[in-house]
Amino acid sequence: MTIDINDPKLTAYTLDELDDAERAQVEALLEQSPEATRVLAEIRRTASMLTEELTDAAPALLTDAQRQAIERQAAAQTPVRTMRLWIPFGAAASILLMLTVIVETRNQNMEQRLASPS
Repeated sequence: MTIDINDPKLTAYTLDELDDAERAQVEALLEQSPEATRVLAEIRRTASMLTEELTDAAPALLTDAQRQAIERQAAAQTPVRTMRLWIPFGAAASILLMLTVIVETRNQNMEQRLASPS
């Protein structure tokens, strides 16, 4: 008998997430198939390793010194400093506006000259 090692019921059985009817089906399969029992043992080993590794892993937390350094840096970001970043954009927008006005004025003057009888 071939067992699908990716069958989610085997993992759900291991994690005690099946209802009574599904649990009975898996237990019947385990009684009939040594392969299913082997796959279930592998799932349990994997779950145990994951649990152990995740339990041993210390959560990544900032130290008080790191947190204070971040807060100091954030406080140092003053609006004046931020405004300096916008100055080149404002200058470029002003130049673009002036060029647009000049071009439009010349176009209007040209149209007036062409429209007026000489």
